[in-house]
Amino acid sequence: MRIISTKDANVLSISLEGELDHHSAKGAISQIANIIEIELPLNVTLNLKGLSFMDSSGIALVLHTWRRLNDFSAKLKIENVPTQGYKVLNAAGIPRLIPTTRLH
Repeated sequence: MRIISTKDANVLSISLEGELDHHSAKGAISQIANIIEIELPLNVTLNLKGLSFMDSSGIALVLHTWRRLNDFSAKLKIENVPTQGYKVLNAAGIPRLIPTTRLH
């Protein structure tokens, strides 16, 4: 799992690459939490375009990130979700909580 973050104005973009599964999720959640603590962004975009696989651990990562951002009234948006990952997020109702777009 590779995590790349960039900040432009008030938007922190976090891109995930590789496989997001049980083995990688704990480390990814920790890395994202650290990035958020350092940057204290008002808006975060989680770009999942680079994911080749995501299981239910992706739900945990998204919810953990969303809850942390809610602590200081920051907003989360998820974009470029591959079809398989979108099915996982949709089954959990994530698109009803967080603006989410599929990869086209």
